[in-house]
Amino acid sequence: MVSPIEFVLSEAKSRGLRIERLSSQSPRYVFDKRLLLVEGKRCQVIPSRRGRPSAQYPHAEYFPLYLPRTDWPDFLIYVSLTDETRPIFRVVPRVEMSKDTGLSPESLECYRDAWELLKQDLPESEKEFEILSWQLQAVQQSCKNAGLEVEFIKTKKHQDGRRWPPVIKRRILIAGKRCSIYTASRISQDPNKHEYNYAIFKASREEWPEFQLYVMKGAGESSDIFVVPRHHLLTTTSASVDHPELARYRNAWNLLTESSEALARIPPIQWKEPKIPAAPTRHSVILQEVIRRAGRQKLIVEPPGSDVVSHKGVQSFIYISKRRCQIVHSIVIGVAKKETVFQYLPPNLQYRHGLNS
Repeated sequence: MVSPIEFVLSEAKSRGLRIERLSSQSPRYVFDKRLLLVEGKRCQVIPSRRGRPSAQYPHAEYFPLYLPRTDWPDFLIYVSLTDETRPIFRVVPRVEMSKDTGLSPESLECYRDAWELLKQDLPESEKEFEILSWQLQAVQQSCKNAGLEVEFIKTKKHQDGRRWPPVIKRRILIAGKRCSIYTASRISQDPNKHEYNYAIFKASREEWPEFQLYVMKGAGESSDIFVVPRHHLLTTTSASVDHPELARYRNAWNLLTESSEALARIPPIQWKEPKIPAAPTRHSVILQEVIRRAGRQKLIVEPPGSDVVSHKGVQSFIYISKRRCQIVHSIVIGVAKKETVFQYLPPNLQYRHGLNS
């Protein structure tokens, strides 16, 4: 199998670029399998495979970009093996990266085959590593304003002496409570569109957090944070940020100091009002009354078999004491003759059996 650096060497040579291999520290290999000099620039070759963020959107795709943990490289050359006849090369200046991330092919188009960057004398810039994500910074600032103590959780790698990343980006302790951080992504980033006021809220599947914090960017540098106790948001959905069910959680840092009993009295988010069951039809009321009266007479009532189909799906046929019966809604008619009123039920000859309630 051809390694990514071999593809880079072949491509760079075909473009007439000056290449210098670096010796390997491993006794198995003469040259380093990741590092090389191209036009005197320190480069690190990194494989990047096409990924899909969600099974629900199979056409959406992205390329994960790994950030080396050292300051050595000046350029990162991401090599993607696709269905095309040749690999895709993306030449990214190290100063433009500060964390592991993933970008869509459209966002990476400006770096595709950007070999000319290796020939330019770029100004020296500091190579940064992101310590706190914008979500953590927003939570930290909001907690500071609310007078709450924040404690970041160190990564196991940092505890073992590695440089980066120092803290877990999606977990935090606030006032001693375990909180998971999520991004409430707006449906549209255009404030002029109706969808801008709608965001996606993801339900947690973890057992660790006591609270779920949904961070949503506002105007400028401001952010809104929805402080949701665990099990209060049960399903992943998109909703209006002005939804009355969400309003009580917007920047509701007071919930972190509430007792578990008080939180238990708050009902989970219910996105839709429960449907009021339809009123029973007149026919169903009559049918149930027939069944009750037959039961009082200790008669056995059974539904019809599959060979009998009621008209328009309305159950009219039943067995009473093994006799085939049809329920007919009949109206008593009164006829006055002189001073006497006669009452009768109009027969319907299309029915062979009838019960009247």
